[in-house]
Amino acid sequence: MRRNSLVVLVAVLLTLPVCLAAATEARATIAVVVNPDNPVTEISVSELKRMYLGKRTVFADGAAIVLGAVETLEGPFYEAALGMTAFKVRRHWVKAVFAGSAGTPPEMLKDCAAALAFVSGRRNGIAFLDATAVDDSVKVIRLDGKLPGEEGYPLDEVR
Repeated sequence: MRRNSLVVLVAVLLTLPVCLAAATEARATIAVVVNPDNPVTEISVSELKRMYLGKRTVFADGAAIVLGAVETLEGPFYEAALGMTAFKVRRHWVKAVFAGSAGTPPEMLKDCAAALAFVSGRRNGIAFLDATAVDDSVKVIRLDGKLPGEEGYPLDEVR
């Protein structure tokens, strides 16, 4: 009996690294969404970067941009869209706030459901979330002319 338990324990311990590696290798396609009443239908990745760094603070119609960031996706999003780690983006915002720069840091959102509520409740809201969580309460915008799932979409299968 003790030997069987030991064999099971060893088997579990040997597969643990594989399970952990699989969990850290999870990939997601990230959609960028706005309120359905927002006239924006497409932006470039460079415009998105300027927004999330506070360098672009208004939409083309002059409305102030209100940023949302899903906590569980901020690392993959910032690395794919901004070319920066989440730590560097946070440090950028701390410096910008203390320097009195224009713009407001993204509101941290617990999950994709919170992002949907955030954007659907703000005409000028923009946020990113897992593309599989998108519903009719928001509008997915094109990035560099592509929608999630289309070949060449810049935020496809990020981790």
